[in-house]
Amino acid sequence: MLNTTEDRPITGDTAPPAVDPARAIALKYAALPPARRSLLRTKVREQGIDPARLPIVPLAREAAEGADGADHYPLSAAQARLWFLWKLDPLNPAYNLARAVRLTGALDVGALRAAFAALVARHGALRARFVEERGVAVQRIAAAVAVVGGTHDSYGWREHTLDDPALQGQLPELLRRAAREPFDLAAGPLLRADLVRLADDRWTLLISTHHIVSDGWSQALLVRELVALYRAALDGGDMAGALPPLALHFGDVSAWQSEWQDVTQADDLAFWLTRLGAVQPELELPLDRARTPARSIEGGRRRVEIAEPLAARLRHLARAQRTTLFTVLLGAWAALLHRYGGQTAIRIGVPSAGRARRETESLVGYFVNTLVIEAEVNGAMPFERLLTGLHARVLEAQAHQDVPFGKVLDALKIERDLGRSPLFQVMFNLEQGGAPSTLTLPGLVVEPQTGSTETARFDLVLNVVDEGSALKLSFNFAADVFDEATVARIATQYQAMLVQLADDATRRVGELVLPEAAAAQDAQVYAFDSLADSLVAQAARSPAAVALRCESQSLSYDELQRWSGA
Repeated sequence: MLNTTEDRPITGDTAPPAVDPARAIALKYAALPPARRSLLRTKVREQGIDPARLPIVPLAREAAEGADGADHYPLSAAQARLWFLWKLDPLNPAYNLARAVRLTGALDVGALRAAFAALVARHGALRARFVEERGVAVQRIAAAVAVVGGTHDSYGWREHTLDDPALQGQLPELLRRAAREPFDLAAGPLLRADLVRLADDRWTLLISTHHIVSDGWSQALLVRELVALYRAALDGGDMAGALPPLALHFGDVSAWQSEWQDVTQADDLAFWLTRLGAVQPELELPLDRARTPARSIEGGRRRVEIAEPLAARLRHLARAQRTTLFTVLLGAWAALLHRYGGQTAIRIGVPSAGRARRETESLVGYFVNTLVIEAEVNGAMPFERLLTGLHARVLEAQAHQDVPFGKVLDALKIERDLGRSPLFQVMFNLEQGGAPSTLTLPGLVVEPQTGSTETARFDLVLNVVDEGSALKLSFNFAADVFDEATVARIATQYQAMLVQLADDATRRVGELVLPEAAAAQDAQVYAFDSLADSLVAQAARSPAAVALRCESQSLSYDELQRWSGA
């Protein structure tokens, strides 16, 4: 995943914080009434001032509406797209996000429930509900409810028991069903917790959210903060003080972006319209079945691992080529896709974290954006030259990442096709998995649990987790066009390409050896009969039938075939 958050120096506590002029201006702007803010944005646009230098702060709001004291906020462009898709099919779980963890030890269920309640109180996105007002969708974010030694029903909580060894084989299916259960965006809640008791000291916890209020970064953040809040609940201390306070929530960000988007996104949108152009080719893939008019959500996953020795050589290759591991792995992916279809322009979707601003790093919400990176590749090209061009494409995509993917689609006026995704059919993602694989709490060990919703939104997605030594690869595929055996072969071929490229980056893309390639079929020889012979044969088969008479002086090929009985 692309992210442009810079490393920041750690400062001591002895010096008073310096006055931040940009923040002072932002706070003055936020305090203005809407009409005066609009006037100021017009002046900023006219003078060519870059508003991206202003930090995001909460805007002055009118009195909260509704019995629950909820404030209304606009949807971000990405949220609006998911809202539209949910309205089309409210029972579709394709945009459910789920993460499971194993809990080993003495679990305090009451403390865990209190920790979840504190999470909801902390993050406005988890209190959001989505409604339409005068035909416009808005998110209503309820006021936070303080958690004092108890819990409240602001999230979904379910407990399951599989402590009979004969029943524990049901765990994967139970998790799958729970992860795929649809969310009601209008009624909520949009956070669910399923706790499965396997024994007195063994549990599985599944955390599910809808993508409209969360993303991959948010899922990892939820687990980390849940651990901290659970520890505070066990200690009986102030749970609100267990984590640094948040100055804003996702609703504040979407409101700020909604006001400034015409100023900040115009140049980025113009770039993508030029880069992607009017022609949108479909990627040629080794599909096992033809696409259906409307794709299903069913998916599968193939997991493999790149061991530390090869991973180290790939890192060395990236340094030698003055690029990144991300670009090396993406380049190999593009080279393999080129080998399948022979296309020279390979478009791949890449998620961008969308958290370049400091103030968004600690927020739960739907920040991730999708970028389309086009790799130029041909069989005669040395891989190192592919990397050089791709490196430039990645940098320019990062520089224009702020415009939402949905806005690009709308501007290109692409006709929607329910059988395939627009602009690209394949994705690539690299995640940093440097955090410890286990977390220790008083009397409890937390470990990741393998599992997924087993859904697919794209034909094929390669997700790589960089653990600092080895690389874990996951090939997620759409089950309506791919068989698992085909994806297993793709995974094997990708690994083989990485080995060859780590040995010699000057090798030409067309010279790379693909093991287990599908065997070429022998040419089939079909008997040929002329039209006259076909007519004679048809007359012999049906001597009593009346011959057709055509007044036209010309016949189409289909008509000739039909009338000749071919």
